[in-house]
Amino acid sequence: MSTYDFVITTKRPSYRYINWTGQLMILLALIELGTGLTEWTNQKWTILVSMVSMILFWAYNRFNKQSTHQPYYRTSLFIAAIALYYLAGYPVWLAVLYVAAGFAEGLAKFPEEIGFNTDQVVFNTLPKKVYNWNEFSNVLIRDGVITIDFKNNRLFQKDLQEPVYASLEKEFNTYCQEQLRISAESGK
Repeated sequence: MSTYDFVITTKRPSYRYINWTGQLMILLALIELGTGLTEWTNQKWTILVSMVSMILFWAYNRFNKQSTHQPYYRTSLFIAAIALYYLAGYPVWLAVLYVAAGFAEGLAKFPEEIGFNTDQVVFNTLPKKVYNWNEFSNVLIRDGVITIDFKNNRLFQKDLQEPVYASLEKEFNTYCQEQLRISAESGK
C-alpha cells in the first residue's frame, strides 16, 4: 500500500439520473412485492420485512440532508434482488439485474482521487491509472482547479471538491515542480 504526500479529490458530477434509476427500480420492486403479499401466504412476513427494510434504507439516503452525504441506494437494490428471487420466485436474471445495478451505482459514484508521491501519480479510478512524473510537463492547482499537462499533449483539468487555501496551493505547486525537476534530471 502506497502512502501519498498529497491526495486531491476532484469535484463529483451530478448523479441525478443514477439516483432516479435506482429509486425507480426500488419502486418497481416494492410494487411487485406488494402485489405478492396477497398471493404468497406462506412468506408474507418475510416479504413485509424486506419491503420495510428497502423503504428504510431508501428513506435514509433520500432524506439525509448532510452536505457531504452521497446517497447510495444499492443496499435497497440488493435486498430487492434477494426478495424478488428467493421470496417471490422471479427469474434469476431479474435478481442479477438488481445486483448489477447495485454494483454499477457504487462504481459510478466512486470518488475520483489523485494521489501524489515522490515516485508516481495515481488516479484512483476504476481501473487505477499510474503515471511516472516523467510523463508530465506540468502539474498545478490554481483557483480551485487541478491541471495536469501530459507530455503527449493530453490535458487533464477538473474542479476540486473542496476549496484549497493559498498556502496549501503554493506548497502543492512547489512540490510538483520539484518532482518534475527531479524526474527531468534523472531521466526516469
